[in-house]
Amino acid sequence: MVADGKLLQANKKLELVFLNHSFDLLENWMLEGNHLGECVLTNRKFQEVRFDVAVEILAAPGEGDGIIRWTA
Repeated sequence: MVADGKLLQANKKLELVFLNHSFDLLENWMLEGNHLGECVLTNRKFQEVRFDVAVEILAAPGEGDGIIRWTA
């Protein structure tokens, strides 16, 4: 599942796409919630697979250049 993959894409709707290297497949997930501290991560294909998660932002795109930089 997600733990063994790498994030390929995230969009403004908070849809996440992971590449799972163990099975060589893409997994689509939806992040739902009012704030990032208390969210539910739901598998788009198997909607009964849900995880309660808290998200912390570690990097953000720079202003103007779009380069991802670690936040301090």
